[in-house]
Amino acid sequence: MAKACIYSIEPIDHGGVIAKVRVAKNILDRFGHSTSILYTAAHQVPTTSLIAKLWHFIRRPFPYKTSNVTASQFDGYAVPHYPLSIWRTNKLPAYIARKGFANADIHFVISGSNHVGWPATTQDKPYIIWIGTLYQDELAGRAERGSEWAKQMQIGRNRQELDKQEYEIFKNASVILTNGGHTAQRIAAEYPDFAAKTQVAIYPVDTDIFAPPAKERKPFLLFTARINDERKDVYTLFETLRLVRQTYPNMRLKLTGEAPVAWILDVLEKSGQGDYVDFLGYLSTEDLAQLYQDASVFVLSSNQEGLGIVMLEAMASGLPIVSTKCGGPESVIMHNETGFLVDVGDAKQMAAYVSQILDSPILAKSLSEKSRQYALDNFSLTAVEHKIVDALKSVYPALF
Repeated sequence: MAKACIYSIEPIDHGGVIAKVRVAKNILDRFGHSTSILYTAAHQVPTTSLIAKLWHFIRRPFPYKTSNVTASQFDGYAVPHYPLSIWRTNKLPAYIARKGFANADIHFVISGSNHVGWPATTQDKPYIIWIGTLYQDELAGRAERGSEWAKQMQIGRNRQELDKQEYEIFKNASVILTNGGHTAQRIAAEYPDFAAKTQVAIYPVDTDIFAPPAKERKPFLLFTARINDERKDVYTLFETLRLVRQTYPNMRLKLTGEAPVAWILDVLEKSGQGDYVDFLGYLSTEDLAQLYQDASVFVLSSNQEGLGIVMLEAMASGLPIVSTKCGGPESVIMHNETGFLVDVGDAKQMAAYVSQILDSPILAKSLSEKSRQYALDNFSLTAVEHKIVDALKSVYPALF
């Protein structure tokens, strides 16, 4: 049995990153390896004042051991990143992290963007990364929707440091796995030297759980995502609902995931659609699968996505999709075959395609069947796990 270290973000029980971590852990478990996770502890460190943060460091050195940090029962090591920003303090605990994980045989970086993999570069050992997007693309998407923090990270010393980290992480990685073809193309464009070791491993979906319904769908639109992320573009989402309701006045929009923060509720109030929007919170996998089966259309309004795992779940469920052309969706949605694609921010076109699906049961059935088949062929658990195992074998041939 070998020891494996997964480098990732704080392992909350929801979201695409921790879902990928679970996939990797399940594979490692099957081969008899033990797994720990090294993660940034954004919610486990004082954030009130500089003195409180520094006192925390003195009182409790990092990285510190944690147990059962997620529903997946991970043992882990938390790396506090306050009071400085994460990309700078990743350098600070990297040396200490090295001491804690120097005896790991397998090193696997799993995140949305790749900066949590910085400590892996200190190991002087081969590692694999599995990411969804370039960090510069993530920042651009946030900045476009008004994030002042993201705007600051795109300029001056901050940008130089981020770019340098990303380059070093890519350079030292043995294999770069991306969630989709879009990010693979972006790496080839921005970092052509690393294109040869870049492979696509779309996030796997359990097509037994996420499957088409056996009964008629209900009349509501669905959006499942981290809605407080500026890149999800709720402005376009709520405007799409308003336009659809001109033809279908009783149409509702249901959203799952995190509770909306104040600015989301403010946008909703200004849209005039508050009486037709339901925030359902986090759902169990079974309840989420049922929601996909009940909905009429899945709408993805983002202005930037490395892929969009929720979109894959919708496709596996045979749920017709209308999405913006925001990066990742273009690599899996074939326009007018497995869904419809519109320009970012084009609520009018998005609403038109939604209405077209609602108007035509024949069209909805065709989209559903083709989406389901595409999911089975390209991102079922069997198809994608095979790619992950192949990558692990190529880097650690004696262990897989």
